[in-house]
Amino acid sequence: MAYHNLRDGDAVLTDDGFIFYVFGYEHPPDSHHVFLRYIPERHKEHFDLEWLDLGWWMKGAKIVRPMEIYTPESYHEIIEALRRAFPHYLQYSRQLDRWMITVP
Repeated sequence: MAYHNLRDGDAVLTDDGFIFYVFGYEHPPDSHHVFLRYIPERHKEHFDLEWLDLGWWMKGAKIVRPMEIYTPESYHEIIEALRRAFPHYLQYSRQLDRWMITVP
């Protein structure tokens, strides 16, 4: 993945088909802090979340969105699911003393 000059609110499509939104302006040197917004439906089973009844098509794949994204419970579940199945999207922040979702 190669992203340059990303700003708060930019959308990022990864090689795995996830769509993340960049947040903030302070990022580690080799990545950007992001929130998960949409995932390919084929990865839904990795996440113990409720999903919107809607779905969208992008590049031949159906994408879905969690019903709640920004609650502490859903954020924790997203972190855990990424840790289990997609750990390359996680980075520990010593400054914040917690795991952050990032795109490399």
